[in-house]
Amino acid sequence: MAFDVGMVCWELKHAFLWRTGNPFNAEPFIRHFLKRYTARFGNSRQAFRNITLRTPFYMALTELRIARNLYLDWNYRKRPVHEAMECLRCGLKLE
Repeated sequence: MAFDVGMVCWELKHAFLWRTGNPFNAEPFIRHFLKRYTARFGNSRQAFRNITLRTPFYMALTELRIARNLYLDWNYRKRPVHEAMECLRCGLKLE
């Protein structure tokens, strides 16, 4: 579950990073996606917290997967690697 959610979150972030150069523009959309996704759980607040704690790790995996794509420009490919490290760094602070 968290793997798929993390993948979708990074795809949102990647869309903004690739097209605008600013990955933080995706944050409101990621938050909205996570809120809507967890709304179906009995305790949506707890579900949101649990998924939010796990998501950075799976986002980082997806970022590294995207960074290895040769069709992307080398200079751009460095950005997802940097973002992966930031996801892991920030994700560790959430706990």
